[in-house]
Amino acid sequence: MTQVYRRFERQGEAQAAELVQARADLLGLSVQGAGGPGAHSAGPLAALSLHPPLHFQWPDTVAAFRGVMQAALHAPQLVLFRGHSGAQRPVLQAAVSGTPWHLIQLQGSAQTTLLRAALLQNLARLVPSGRAAPTLPTHGGGDLIQMADLLERTGKPVVIAVHNAAEASDWVTNGVRFTLDLPLPLVLVLSTPLQRSPQALQSALGQVDWTRTHRISMLPLGIQGVLQAMREPQPTGQLTQDAWTLAARLAQQSEGSPLYAQALFQQPSSQSRMPDEIRSVTLSELSYLPEDVLDSLSRLAQIHDRFKPEVAAAVLGDAAPRLLSTAIKHGLLLGPAPPKPCAYQN
Repeated sequence: MTQVYRRFERQGEAQAAELVQARADLLGLSVQGAGGPGAHSAGPLAALSLHPPLHFQWPDTVAAFRGVMQAALHAPQLVLFRGHSGAQRPVLQAAVSGTPWHLIQLQGSAQTTLLRAALLQNLARLVPSGRAAPTLPTHGGGDLIQMADLLERTGKPVVIAVHNAAEASDWVTNGVRFTLDLPLPLVLVLSTPLQRSPQALQSALGQVDWTRTHRISMLPLGIQGVLQAMREPQPTGQLTQDAWTLAARLAQQSEGSPLYAQALFQQPSSQSRMPDEIRSVTLSELSYLPEDVLDSLSRLAQIHDRFKPEVAAAVLGDAAPRLLSTAIKHGLLLGPAPPKPCAYQN
């Protein structure tokens, strides 16, 4: 990487050299002769960081949700939604914008009482005056019956989203199974971070109608997505080569995370490879994992490439099989691809 960096430097291609430097920063490597992370940011790229915060668009994800909403006019639908931190709520808001659908977004919690109260209060606000529902007991399924009654009294199609749903209680999964049988225009969204596998959530749901279950995952943020956000304040303006270079660096260094790209855009000259606020968000999304698994993943991350189980055993010791199995189960590592069956030709 040092040779490529120096070649671009000699050719006067500072922007290309910066992309090489950004890639080295991402891998935790140093490029000899470079001024460290963000060394080139003092030039024209730094001026671009003075723009207002970026607002990323996710048209494919929004279109997928609108397709589900169309199907939900005939029967309730369930969506298992994996999305970027800080981006799930805006995506859902964009999906219902300009439609007759009403959106209720809740934060998943193990505190059933608080989650239930928030949902019922939000539903009650959608009920027209004079159509208030009777108060039912909150035990023995009375709260779910009250929720169904409120949904019917609204007379409107509703999207109910529970974010960080993996932390939710059994009340949520019981409620999903119950409401999927209601004859109402309804979309239920259970949202989890991209880093978390939906397998545990699927197991908790048990026997639901999988023909009405949809899996939607947000794609990593790419160069075009960054460019579109940069162009938004001036849709008719022309973006310079500097802007394209900055977009490429943000998409590459952030590994497609919009929250990370936003932080880098606001502070492109930061010497930290990962801003503290992004590190905190990432760690909080992995807080459900045992400490030994987090420590093992941190050590394996230093490999910066694919590795074999033998390499993991050398790094982690005898606990490697258990730790690798846990990481694969939660979708944090990709296991080896199954061997392809042999085909014989006659």
